[in-house]
Amino acid sequence: MKRTFITNGKITYPQNGHALTAFTFINQQTGDMFNISTNDEAEANSIDYGQEVTIEVTPTDNPKVTPIISKGEE
Repeated sequence: MKRTFITNGKITYPQNGHALTAFTFINQQTGDMFNISTNDEAEANSIDYGQEVTIEVTPTDNPKVTPIISKGEE
C-alpha cells in the first residue's frame, strides 16, 4: 500500500546534546496524519516543510502475533 503525504510540520530542537527533528505528515485527500522523529542529521535535512513524500506499508517476512491472555472474573 502506498500513500502520498505532505510534510506539514517540521521542528528541530536540542535533546541530550544532540538535535531531534520531528515531522508531521498529512494526506490531504483522506485527512490521515502521522508523526515521526529522527536524531539523524542527514535524514532531518532530506525532507523540508511542504514537500510531498510517499509512504509504503508492507508486511514483514516474519509477522509475530502476541496473544493477550486475560484472567476472567472468578
